[in-house]
Amino acid sequence: MAADPVFDAYGAYYDLFYRDKPYDREVAWLTERIRRYHPSAHTLLDLGCGTGAYTERFAQAGYEVWGVDLSPQMIERAQQGKASYLVGDARRFQAESPVDIATLLFHVMSYQSTDDDVIQTLKTCYDNLKEGGLLCFDVWHKPAVLAQRPQHRIKTCRDGELCVTREATPVQHARQHIVDVQYHITVETPMQTSHFDEVHRMRYFDEDELRGFLARAGFSVLEAEELLTGRAPSPDTWGVCYFARRVTKV
Repeated sequence: MAADPVFDAYGAYYDLFYRDKPYDREVAWLTERIRRYHPSAHTLLDLGCGTGAYTERFAQAGYEVWGVDLSPQMIERAQQGKASYLVGDARRFQAESPVDIATLLFHVMSYQSTDDDVIQTLKTCYDNLKEGGLLCFDVWHKPAVLAQRPQHRIKTCRDGELCVTREATPVQHARQHIVDVQYHITVETPMQTSHFDEVHRMRYFDEDELRGFLARAGFSVLEAEELLTGRAPSPDTWGVCYFARRVTKV
């Protein structure tokens, strides 16, 4: 079976696969950092919001939040509540008015697999942020990816009579700093069993590389650290969270 566009079919089971992800702890940790770096912030643009797991929690924390995702299927399944949702591309989205905070969470930036994608996504963030606004995103950290290597994994989740199994087979392209995660999904119900495939192309970055991209886009890096622990990036840190401030381009 040919691979579907990213998240077109997978999105139906996204929340099931990540129902054990500690979103509450992560948003509490992120909110503490946001208040430290931008205490007066009130408005937040969540790019690549998926089904709104982060988006709604930021709204519950008191921010006025807009969630944007390229997948209409993900937006349809968004956890409708206090936030507002729009279908849009993180590489070229323009909000009606600038915001205080822009976020790209759960490795949205790592889905930007080319230099042009990264540059356009950072330009989107710059153009949608107020002067002095805060950018927050996490990425796959190159030293950890090279040290640990992506592994073949199988995960099975159940919800009543529904059973969904995800087999992930990574194909690494070292020269391009890319991993193609080939997902094979099996969906079982009492009535039928079906299968589909998706390929998620993920890019990993080293810190110097990202700092260069951010500087060229008009951002000053405030911090780079492991989500939840605050540890400095290392070969043990698969995901690194960056906080950067929008400054005036020279």
